[in-house]
Amino acid sequence: MTQPLLALLEHYKPFDEMEAAHLEQFRQFLNDSSNPYDRSNLVGHVVAEAWIVNPARTHVVLVEHGLNKVWIVPGGHCDGNPDVQAGAIRETEEETGLTNLKPLLHGRLFDINVGTVPTRKKQWGIEPEHLHFDTCFAFEAPDNAPLKISDESDDLAWVAIADMQKLPSIHGHYRRQLKTLAGMLR
Repeated sequence: MTQPLLALLEHYKPFDEMEAAHLEQFRQFLNDSSNPYDRSNLVGHVVAEAWIVNPARTHVVLVEHGLNKVWIVPGGHCDGNPDVQAGAIRETEEETGLTNLKPLLHGRLFDINVGTVPTRKKQWGIEPEHLHFDTCFAFEAPDNAPLKISDESDDLAWVAIADMQKLPSIHGHYRRQLKTLAGMLR
């Protein structure tokens, strides 16, 4: 198991004021919640994500989310497991078919984000509005590795990092773009 999330957050350096606010929100949530890693927590829960770049750091793997119709990184629910890096790897394999990812940053977090998921209808009923506490780890994969789209996504592609603004996404992903362009993965 990788380092516990609170320990990873203890040494985390926010990129901007928004990420600094998210860091404080993250710490408070983890300290106050009895089940922060399980989606049964309808206030919010931790999710695991992967920022997967090619060796040249010019492209990133993004999926077009089937429900929200935005381009995001592979990732998903931790399903009760506090090993968020393992969750990011598992979700990447499920959503992209990529295996043998090369971890970057020595297992440290690349980015954190807190986002609101709106109320929506699910097969089991109505899921109320809640928070996703995104933990994002950086990985490298060869850009010629075959990608395999999952049934959760509408599309899957290597996207030029410089062109990400052309795609609908979420604010935190644009921050990841800026971090990569600033050389934070070198």
